[in-house]
Amino acid sequence: MIPRVAGSGQSFQGAGLYYLNDKQDARPERSGDAKAAFDRVGEYALHDKNGERTAYRVGFTEILNMEAQTPGEAIDQMTASYERYRAKEANKRGRKLTKPVYVYSLAWAPDQNPTQDDMMSAARSSLTALRLEGLQTLIVQHTDEPHPHIHVIVNRIERDGSRARNIAFDQLRFSRWAEQYERDHGGIRCEQRVRNNELRSQGIMTRDTVSLSRAEYTAKERAETRAWEIWRKEQEAFRKETQRGERETLWAKQVGERDALEATTKARVVADRATARTKFQPQWRTLYQRQAVQSRMVAEANRGGIFERACFVMANRQFLAKAGTLRVRDVARLVFSGKALAQRVERIHRGERTALAAWERKLADGAARIAWREHMQDFRLMRTRQRLERDGLAHTQKADAENARAREDALRPQPQALPTPAMSRPELGQGEALAPQEAAGLLIDGPEASRSFNEVSGTPDRADDLMRRMEAFKKRNPKHDFGRRRRM
Repeated sequence: MIPRVAGSGQSFQGAGLYYLNDKQDARPERSGDAKAAFDRVGEYALHDKNGERTAYRVGFTEILNMEAQTPGEAIDQMTASYERYRAKEANKRGRKLTKPVYVYSLAWAPDQNPTQDDMMSAARSSLTALRLEGLQTLIVQHTDEPHPHIHVIVNRIERDGSRARNIAFDQLRFSRWAEQYERDHGGIRCEQRVRNNELRSQGIMTRDTVSLSRAEYTAKERAETRAWEIWRKEQEAFRKETQRGERETLWAKQVGERDALEATTKARVVADRATARTKFQPQWRTLYQRQAVQSRMVAEANRGGIFERACFVMANRQFLAKAGTLRVRDVARLVFSGKALAQRVERIHRGERTALAAWERKLADGAARIAWREHMQDFRLMRTRQRLERDGLAHTQKADAENARAREDALRPQPQALPTPAMSRPELGQGEALAPQEAAGLLIDGPEASRSFNEVSGTPDRADDLMRRMEAFKKRNPKHDFGRRRRM
């Protein structure tokens, strides 16, 4: 039998959240919203072991001295009891109770197989030994370890709310109870505990020659924690630098893709414009050949004189009208002036070339617009794909960071229980005595050892002396409150 006191706390909800759920759901920051996590306290009791929301490490639960039907209701009742007690004691003097939660565990050896009745019997017996019987209690069995064990959650406040039970010397009571439990159930398994209890019963002061002192242990623990935090920060900085490099690499790749798409589109536009010009080359050739023939005909008409020009103008009135309305005076001017005829024909030729160039430009611009329209479609698809790539990288980096932090947390140095003190008798020569400062370091704070030391050293027990003074004062002043100097 290994009894272990987990300690005292101030939150029944926190104790319930840890002991009544699986480990990954025990901390609100890891299980999502804190209120939602507290609402899950004990909900495994509403499901079968194959249920999705079952706490797999919980074997059974028992509720003592409460009217609750589920562990969640038990946690709520213990919390309400503490709240009522705290409200009642708020205006009173003296030290306030801040840790009403008392939790301890009872563990059997891996080769033992106690039944539920055996575990409950041990729990009730231990509560009696600790002088905690009759209080609100929740007992939880866990099955996540190879050895059978139960956890006992106790509300130190009396059920009537009058006071809180004292838990002084609980370790000594636990040690004596565990020894007796082993004697009654198959024999002693922990010989050191028997020797320790025997020495304590004789009032022999002992020294811990194995464990570190509290100051040394605390310094060692702080140094390990500080080293772990430094290492954790270095890992975090390296991880952030690596992730920043990954983001920059992805961004450079995506910028390259966009630049490549734009360069491809520009090259396509140039090629399409060249194709458009190529398509118009036969028309330009035909136009230039026809205009050259017309220019030679005008030159010959000018060399032939007025009669030749008149014949040319009358024969080509429709062609000459392309440069504007051809009136009688315009015809006469063209007949009598060879220069005017040549200028009019040149103006018509220039207009034809401008019109053909406009059609060529329109075709090339249309091909360019088609290329840029397809470019925008490809660009939107690329932008969507790249956004998904960035989101995927961010999600992957976040998951990797969380997994890395979880692995780093697993490597964090955990507080370890101090080794069992080595019990040894102090060696004193004839006529020698321990100095008070030496005795203070050797004394195990138990009633028998304290009384024995006080008898030897002649120092009165302060607690007993205070109680005697209080009783004497109350007898002399039955209507006064001791220590406050006011009438009841």
